[in-house]
Amino acid sequence: MTHRRDGATTRRMPDGKDALLPNAAVTTMVPPEERALAASARHFQLLIENAGDMVMRSDRDGKLTYISPAATRLTGFEPDELIGESSLSLVHPDDREAVWTTD
Repeated sequence: MTHRRDGATTRRMPDGKDALLPNAAVTTMVPPEERALAASARHFQLLIENAGDMVMRSDRDGKLTYISPAATRLTGFEPDELIGESSLSLVHPDDREAVWTTD
């Protein structure tokens, strides 16, 4: 199967010619496990993007890699403005030591 630049999908037929596949044919060729995984990912993306609480993800260095849309309402910053910043930038300076302290 080959995906063309224009979004169409072709498949090599037994006679050696390429046949253009309709989108429905491509969808049915996706294994059920992959369709279930994609549906689950869409479900959780909708939950996170519509949650009232801010959801963040950071890398090992504490740099923010994802911020949910609730950030705008809660911090006044757009999510894109915070990507790449330290997660500590959202913690009040007086509370930063407590955030990093582990028992």
